[in-house]
Amino acid sequence: MKKREVYEDRYTSYWRESNDDTVFIKYTPELEITLPIAKNLVRSRLEYTKNQPHYTIIDFTNVLKVEKAARDYMNHPEFGLKNIIAGAFVSNSIIGVLFINLYLKINKPYVPAKFFQTREEAVSYIQELRQSNATKTNES
Repeated sequence: MKKREVYEDRYTSYWRESNDDTVFIKYTPELEITLPIAKNLVRSRLEYTKNQPHYTIIDFTNVLKVEKAARDYMNHPEFGLKNIIAGAFVSNSIIGVLFINLYLKINKPYVPAKFFQTREEAVSYIQELRQSNATKTNES
């Protein structure tokens, strides 16, 4: 599918591939996420999404390191997880796979989140969550 609404900054690119509420995120090569960079990432994501709730599919392949303070900030419901309904991580790098699996087991994110090795699996997961959430909303 063709990328639409691409927004790029120093550390990442954001886009949507349809008119839904899923934001694709890809980090720049060899990124080491410090607390100041984490704050920049959150600020730019919220700007891109106009502070509206959304799902995320994050390509974590290019990340080399995430400092503890940055991890804590990114996992906080009022900061890094603000307005994220659910997220999927994708990576085919050894570092990315290890980091994401460790993060999911130890930090237990406030929102549903899962790791996948392919983009297609991540997209399917988000679509299933969206359908499930729509069904719950209609039942209320």
